[in-house]
Amino acid sequence: MSPLPGGALELRDGAQELELRDGAQELELRDGAQELDLPDGAEDVLADLQKAVKNTSPTVVGDGDERHYRYGDLLECQKFSRMVIGNKAQHILEVLLPSASLKPRLKGNPKLPVILGFDTGFEIPDGFVGMAVLITDPVNIEINSTSMTKDHFWQTGKILILKPKTSIKRMETKEQDKGKTETIGETEPDKEIILVFYTMVPVEKNY
Repeated sequence: MSPLPGGALELRDGAQELELRDGAQELELRDGAQELDLPDGAEDVLADLQKAVKNTSPTVVGDGDERHYRYGDLLECQKFSRMVIGNKAQHILEVLLPSASLKPRLKGNPKLPVILGFDTGFEIPDGFVGMAVLITDPVNIEINSTSMTKDHFWQTGKILILKPKTSIKRMETKEQDKGKTETIGETEPDKEIILVFYTMVPVEKNY
């Protein structure tokens, strides 16, 4: 599988959305993540990846809040990686990273793309920029960066570029009296795990 060949993630403080749902509040770079669309023609490749994941048993890694699910090397993951990363890398490395005062770190290897599953969410380690593509159903998430916290509706197939030390967490809704809903931060036991295509590239400050 191909790591991020080099590109610029647009992230000053974390996230920005390029195309918005009707009535959605625009995410800005400083909020912790940048959202990109899949390249043209990637929908069929994504569908093949989703089907392959459903037929694969994951390995459980870690315990408690650190628990996540790792899927083995899938040919469909490699194909999806070549299409998505090959299309987005230049923009990420040359446009997005500089806009966030970041640049690729010469020492340190990009992490190979994998399929990971999470019960609630995940955090990008310091020194890395993450790329995550949601491959399961749309989900309401909370984006937390070092500067801001913002709710976001993450749609299937949308790419999130995440700054170092930025996390995402599933936000649940419970039915309340008179049809109102309340957003909470805990995952209900019967909720499906969040599955993402995931990779990271090492970065450093660009002064």
